[in-house]
Amino acid sequence: MLDPVLIFRGKLQACATRSKQHDATELRWLESAYWSALRNQRVQFGLEYVGMAMRRYPELAGLFARIGVDVPAARAQTQRLDPELRRVMEPGGVQEGLLAPPGSGFGALGGREEPYAYS
Repeated sequence: MLDPVLIFRGKLQACATRSKQHDATELRWLESAYWSALRNQRVQFGLEYVGMAMRRYPELAGLFARIGVDVPAARAQTQRLDPELRRVMEPGGVQEGLLAPPGSGFGALGGREEPYAYS
C-alpha cells in the first residue's frame, strides 16, 4: 500500500490544478482516515498548492486547518494567482508530484518556480 501522505500530496496537486470534485472528496476521506499521519507530515504540503486547492474548493480550508497547515499563509501565497490558469502537465509530472523530495522545487511539495500565471 502507498503511504497515505504520498497519496494526499498527489490529490492535493490534483485539487490545485484541476476541477474534479472527486479529488476534494478523496482529500476529505484521507484526512478522516489518516489525520495523525497527515498532521505529523504537514510541512510536506506546499502552501502554493494548498492555497490553489482552497481557491477551487473553499470548503477544504477547515481540513487544512485541522491538519495544522497555515491557512492564512497559504491564502496569501496564492492571492495574486489566477486559479483558471493551470500548470501544463508535462510527461512524468504525476510521478514528480508523488515522488519528489521535500524542498526540491518539483511536484506537489512546492511546485516549479512559477507554476501559475499571475493576474
